[in-house]
Amino acid sequence: MTHRSTHRLLAAALGVFWIAVPAAADFTEFEDQPFLAPGGAEVDALNDAEPIPFDGAPFLDAYPAGAKLVRGNLDADDIDTYEVDLASGDLLLAALFDPDGGAFLDLVLGTFAGGALPALALDDDGGRGFHARLGHVAAGAGAVQVGVSGFGDTDFDGTHDEAREGLAAYDLVLAVARDGATPTESENNDTTAKADLVTGSGGLVRGTLLPGDVDHFAIDLEEGDRLLVSIFDLRAATFDLASGETNDPVLRVYDAVGAPFEEDDDAGPGFLPNRAITVPPGGAGRWTVAVSGFGDTAFDGSHTEPAFDYFAALVRDRACPSVATLVSGISTSTGKTYVRAELAGGDHYYTDRTNPQTHVLVDVPDDLECSEWIKTANNDKNVSADPHLTFTLGAAASVFIGYDTRASAEPAWLASDFTPLGSVLDIADSDVNQEFDLLRRDFPAGTVELGGNQAAGANSNYTVVVKPVNTSEAGRTLAMPPLIGDGNYSVTVSGVVVTVPTATGMTRAALAQALADAVNANGALQTARVFGLAVGDVLVVTGSIDGVDVGFVLPVPGLGPPAIGVLLVLLVAVAWRVRSSLQPSA
Repeated sequence: MTHRSTHRLLAAALGVFWIAVPAAADFTEFEDQPFLAPGGAEVDALNDAEPIPFDGAPFLDAYPAGAKLVRGNLDADDIDTYEVDLASGDLLLAALFDPDGGAFLDLVLGTFAGGALPALALDDDGGRGFHARLGHVAAGAGAVQVGVSGFGDTDFDGTHDEAREGLAAYDLVLAVARDGATPTESENNDTTAKADLVTGSGGLVRGTLLPGDVDHFAIDLEEGDRLLVSIFDLRAATFDLASGETNDPVLRVYDAVGAPFEEDDDAGPGFLPNRAITVPPGGAGRWTVAVSGFGDTAFDGSHTEPAFDYFAALVRDRACPSVATLVSGISTSTGKTYVRAELAGGDHYYTDRTNPQTHVLVDVPDDLECSEWIKTANNDKNVSADPHLTFTLGAAASVFIGYDTRASAEPAWLASDFTPLGSVLDIADSDVNQEFDLLRRDFPAGTVELGGNQAAGANSNYTVVVKPVNTSEAGRTLAMPPLIGDGNYSVTVSGVVVTVPTATGMTRAALAQALADAVNANGALQTARVFGLAVGDVLVVTGSIDGVDVGFVLPVPGLGPPAIGVLLVLLVAVAWRVRSSLQPSA
């Protein structure tokens, strides 16, 4: 049995439930944020929408969590248009928020097909304050455009009076539900203690509110984070939106200590709640969202709503209050300026390409949020020196290389020493097909040397992202057992068994180091581009840890034959492994 399946079985036995979908972080409108183009306002024609993701892939392929936060800015006489690729029958859900709760910025929202009027769906004030909210059922497979404009612009041509004093920020939550595919609640989530955990930066969950029922969803938040929540209800016995005209849920948000923080009843269309909260200073921890029926002021199930299905979109806008400073001493073979910065959507990723609307990072994978990065110089794209980029790490770190997806090859140092992850950094560039493939290698504290960018087809320089090594990352880490005896210890890494000898008195850190050395010396894993690092008494790999086999004997005085000692060691090791596997991910 793999350690991951052990984790799930034990969690089920303990009554723990989590929404097991990967999440995706924020998407940034490339047109304006944070750089207003010379000359002021622009208009995004409905037939020239910004695709989400930027390469135009199907929405649910790119964002399996089902929900995405889009950070945008509206200009005077401007509209913003986004495009998502849907399958037939998908439900597209959209909700607008602004930092002032919709009190001053009055937006309208529409969906379109073929980049043309008339609107498939249109809404003005269905959300909180003056903000819009709507849903749309895809009649067939293909692209749908989502337009954001100002009040009164029914033709979506930029004719409105909003944002006259400068860029007006808004948040757009886009979500896509697919019948039978969207994660569902556990129906054992009637209290905050039993809340379903929504991981990462959130996602879309399908729930059923039963008579006398309260549904709870939990999400981990940091100080300054915003949590945006929208509830959409379904028509009885069909996968179609009810638009909030018959079902009447209410919403309560509990803070990290379980105290009621905010409530909402009818801020969405019809009777549906729609809420955004900001985590106050000292408020970091696990927050909970409760969904109940109208009239349940105690949120104990005392309501008379008939049973109905709904979707809850819970999206986390991360504030990143404590980005670790790991990188120092940056130098290059060319002497060009490379700088350390905090990774942020909307920022330029090169030091020598800073024109508005170009060379801007628009999409950050969830697991890279709150990292630091090294902005490189694109004029170094043809450098072949090795080493070319040198920097110092203040602690063990995961180093990610974003490499031009158009390249037909990789430079030797990248191809031999880094693990492809199968994910991308999405960017706004003149070539809409360009992204950055992400590759990873974990390094100890000290000097890191990277080679030059030059390889066939690589027409843009790479970029570098750095974050602290996560020693409790599910599926990639293994804490060493507390007791070690004479024999051996085997770990299956990405399908390859790696075995090292052990001896009584061996430290856990020494065992972790021996395993990391064995992983890095294994020919099959080298071919698979999988690498290991010992961080204290934890083994971290860039592939997957699939299983553990304890084969050492630790004599236990007074307990009889050695076999008893072996059994006890196995039990202790399994208990330690289970405990370490349940540590929360950073």
